[in-house]
Amino acid sequence: MRMSEPESKLGRQLTVKEAAELAGRSTAWVYDRLADGRMNCIREGRRIYVSRADLDLQRLSDRSDAADTAAARRHKKAIRLRSTFRVISTNP
Repeated sequence: MRMSEPESKLGRQLTVKEAAELAGRSTAWVYDRLADGRMNCIREGRRIYVSRADLDLQRLSDRSDAADTAAARRHKKAIRLRSTFRVISTNP
């Protein structure tokens, strides 16, 4: 019995288009992560499949990266404001 799409031990594999739709991103986003090694894929001929687990991990990683970036921006802004509003004491 031959299946139309590969099955893994972790669950069904997704096409790049399905992965992009599920992540709410473009197919270019998926291909970028595959190209730089942040996500693994299975190639079957010309078809590329992504595991659901890899997609979920990448989505979580992207959220934490965004949160880290936002926290870094807030920290830099706080430091800039502190230096602007320093109180200079005239008392010895």
